Amino acid sequence: MNPRFRRLLLLSLSLVVPSAALYGLQLVLIPDPRTVWLGLLSQLAFLPLFYLFSSIVIDSALARKDREDRLRRVNVLVGVFFHEVGDALLVQSTGHLSSSDREACSGRVEASWSEADFAKARRAVEAAHPRFDLDEPAFLALSALLGAHSDGLLRLMQNPSLLEHESFTELLLAVFHLVDEFDRRPAPREYSATDVAHLEGDLRRAYVLLRTQWLSYVLHLKKEYPYLYSLVVRTGPGGSLAEVPAPV
Repeated sequence: MNPRFRRLLLLSLSLVVPSAALYGLQLVLIPDPRTVWLGLLSQLAFLPLFYLFSSIVIDSALARKDREDRLRRVNVLVGVFFHEVGDALLVQSTGHLSSSDREACSGRVEASWSEADFAKARRAVEAAHPRFDLDEPAFLALSALLGAHSDGLLRLMQNPSLLEHESFTELLLAVFHLVDEFDRRPAPREYSATDVAHLEGDLRRAYVLLRTQWLSYVLHLKKEYPYLYSLVVRTGPGGSLAEVPAPV
C-alpha cells in the first residue's frame, strides 16, 4: 500500500470512528432519531461557513508568514550588499558631500532611536538635494570601488528574491548605472563639465537611495537582531563614518 494513502486512511479512520461512536452513544442516550438527525443536519449546515472562515484565517496566517520569510531572505541580501560595497560607497560619497549638506545627509543613528526617529531621518534624506565636491581622485576612487564589485552587483541583480523588494531593486539599478557610466567614460582627467555634472546627478540619485535603504535596513536590525544593530550603531556608516575605512 502506498505510504501516503496509508497515512490518509489512518487519519480518516481516526476521525470517522470516534465520530460514529459518539453519534451512536447519542442515539443510546437520546432514543429519538429525529432529534439526533436534526442536530447532525444543523452541524452540517454550519460546516461550509466554518470551512470558509477557517480557510480565510489560515490562508491569511500562511500568507503573512510566507511574506515575512521572503522579506527576511531579501534583508539577508541587503546585508550582503552593504557589507560588500554599500558601506564603503556611503563612506566615500559622504566624504565628498559639500559642507552644507553633510549634517542633513549624515544618517547618524543613535541606539535609543524609535521607528519615528528612523522615519524622520529617512524623510530628511529624501527631501535633501545633496551636492558633491568631486575632483579627479574622488572619481578614481569611486570608479575603482564600483568596478571591483561590479560582478557581485550583477549577481545580486539576478537574484529572483529582489522582486519582493522594489526599493532595494531601485537602489541596485542606480548603483549599477554608476558602474556603467564609469565604464563607458575615459579617464577622469578627460571629463568635460557635462561629464562631471552628469556623474554628480547619477551619484546624487544613488546616494539618496543608498542612505534611505541603509536606514531601513538598520531599523530591521534593531527589530530582529539587536546585537547587530548595536554593532552598526557603534561602527557603521551612520555611527562613526571615520571608523569604516574605504577599501583600496
